[in-house]
Amino acid sequence: MRVLAVNPYFSDRRGGVDRRIAGLGRALAAEGHEVTAVTGTYAETPAEGEAKGLSVRRLETSLYDGKSYDPPFLTAEGFAKALGGGAADVVDLHYMWTPDFTRSARKLRKGTPIVFTVHNAFAAGEGAGGRASYISESVLKFFMRNCDLAVCVTDFIRRDLVGRGIPADKLRVVSSGVTRTRDAELQRLRALPRLVKEPYAVFAGRIERSKGLDVLVEAVRDLERPTRVILVGAGPELDQIKAQAHDFGVAGRFAFEGYVPEARKRQLVAQADAFVYPATFEPFGLAVLEAMDLGCPVLTTSVGGLPEVAGDAARLVRPGDADALAQALNEIASGATLRSRMARDGRERALASDWPKVARAMAAAYEQAGRR
Repeated sequence: MRVLAVNPYFSDRRGGVDRRIAGLGRALAAEGHEVTAVTGTYAETPAEGEAKGLSVRRLETSLYDGKSYDPPFLTAEGFAKALGGGAADVVDLHYMWTPDFTRSARKLRKGTPIVFTVHNAFAAGEGAGGRASYISESVLKFFMRNCDLAVCVTDFIRRDLVGRGIPADKLRVVSSGVTRTRDAELQRLRALPRLVKEPYAVFAGRIERSKGLDVLVEAVRDLERPTRVILVGAGPELDQIKAQAHDFGVAGRFAFEGYVPEARKRQLVAQADAFVYPATFEPFGLAVLEAMDLGCPVLTTSVGGLPEVAGDAARLVRPGDADALAQALNEIASGATLRSRMARDGRERALASDWPKVARAMAAAYEQAGRR
């Protein structure tokens, strides 16, 4: 099967959408399928090439400003050419806000099966937020009319779409996955000299409002044990979180690492006493799955798709509840037996979502789209 995975931006070092394209693409290729990531040329990326075994085709972009506009628009001519001429048996779209994708995919609608992978749910709002939600829902429903199958990364998203009037028979759930960390590699990471000498919890992700880090700052003020908190990542709320930590008198308990190399992030997570992810909105939560794979006890919230990803392997608290978050952090920090059990259960749960299993489920979804 020839698959085009289409997204206007793609990099191994970015977020959940990128990691799905990369991990799933390589796993499908290992099963004998031919997968090409079709994306934009930006930040001095090459026109074509490979990303660790995954074929990548980068198209010329227009209206691109690396500082203020991301992802870029792609030229319709280049995108239509990439998808034309029997280039694929199925097209898997991951993004709905680039008009060039939309127009070209619509042209191919009758000739090539179109799958739309839905990574997010769409919340309603008031005022400007309400108008944005209306536009978002309108574009979403347009995509649903012009695709053969919509693949949701969690059942939370599937239920959300059904509630918005999308026919259930046009929806299928195929989770995102993780590249399995072998036992020997995990032992090596844990045996390395510790990057943080004292007990610590770690967060990794984009520092934005939906991650609930303001709640974490409040919770740290009430911790019984002198646990340090390492924040890996950057984002629009970084300065605000730093200021709040200072105002709450806990700035010395936090370390802001910013973006770090993947190897350092993995070591930080593997050696941590807990991975804390206090999101107030999260359709999936790939960071949680990756932390469980690294044998790190996970503390997160019972919101969105997180209960599906974490299951019984993690400690779940109510989103926005600083007291519950502090209590859970105290229990994990003080309980070596609890941490050991959570680490073991997390590893077992992550194994069920390794990329080869996800790839087989996704291949079946592609076949279903072809039959439609």
